[in-house]
Amino acid sequence: IFIAFCANSVRIEESASEMMEIVKKELGISQEEDLTLKMIEIRSSFKKFGQSTGKKVKKYIPQRLKEVTANDSDSQMSGWLLRRSKGRWKRLWFVLKEQVLYAYRASEDVVASQSIPVLGYEVEKVPESEYEDMSGESKFLFRLVHPGQPPLMFATDTHSAERWMFSLQEATLLK
Repeated sequence: IFIAFCANSVRIEESASEMMEIVKKELGISQEEDLTLKMIEIRSSFKKFGQSTGKKVKKYIPQRLKEVTANDSDSQMSGWLLRRSKGRWKRLWFVLKEQVLYAYRASEDVVASQSIPVLGYEVEKVPESEYEDMSGESKFLFRLVHPGQPPLMFATDTHSAERWMFSLQEATLLK
């Protein structure tokens, strides 16, 4: 077992050395210090395995986000929307204020369960051909899309959807 472990260690070191040479060549890095910094940057972009303790980590909510309550009268738009998450539709209360979309579990909540800065997103109407499991009260689907992010899918009645899409479209633009 020890010999196999040592052989694997040698191969890993050889692979790391080869990787450093490739990075050095591809990025035109000549100084060892720059190469070390670049390798640290590359390694940090990969998910680390085996370090999960199985405990849920409490999300940090910046103080500024805590100031927006679910029934904030200064908001551009607020109301109930269905949001698709992990393959299921969930009814949440949303507040759009200062280019941030806040999600709440109830309209009386004081702290948002999620905040989404919408600047740079695009608002799209979802074609009816893509409607999957929607039935009942003429649901209208729209989504927020941003390069490199999974789309955020929402559903509501047609009248509310038009108002939400207009408000979100305004909020996605730099003022």
